[in-house]
Amino acid sequence: MHTFENFDGREKRFVPVYYTSKIEDTDLLSDDITTTMAMYANMARNYAAMSQINDMMDVARDIVSHRAIQDTRGGRPLIEKINHLGIEFENKILKHDAASLFVAKLDD
Repeated sequence: MHTFENFDGREKRFVPVYYTSKIEDTDLLSDDITTTMAMYANMARNYAAMSQINDMMDVARDIVSHRAIQDTRGGRPLIEKINHLGIEFENKILKHDAASLFVAKLDD
């Protein structure tokens, strides 16, 4: 995925198109038409598949990156406990907008 900055300053992701720009150095051109066409067909299939899910992946990334997850220390969940007038209150300690491995994979 490639990104650019939108007119309102937000990052917009799009599916790249390969093998379509002009080459200034003609020595870089391939003489192998079969391999060249196979690479172009593969890019076209990849583009079609990625374009179908691009918007869904943007929504998933927004949802996952703005979620609250429970904070842990040493692999154990952090819980805040308050005892007031004999009544015990428990509250999970949450991290908001926490980066996760899943968000990093969605950004790849």
